[in-house]
Amino acid sequence: MKDKGTLLTGGAILDDNGTMVGSVAVVDFPSREELDAWLAVDPYVTGGVWRRIDVHPFKVAV
Repeated sequence: MKDKGTLLTGGAILDDNGTMVGSVAVVDFPSREELDAWLAVDPYVTGGVWRRIDVHPFKVAV
């Protein structure tokens, strides 16, 4: 996904002690439908790793 330009960046969300409490993926899809299609088959989603998914618009600073 990184090579295709779909995954812009991602990483761990940490608490004040440095313990991982979540993760974030900044992705770029042409439409919400294409994002939903990816989520429907993504192993983190289908495997239950990502149980709560919040989707927000994001604009990369230039």
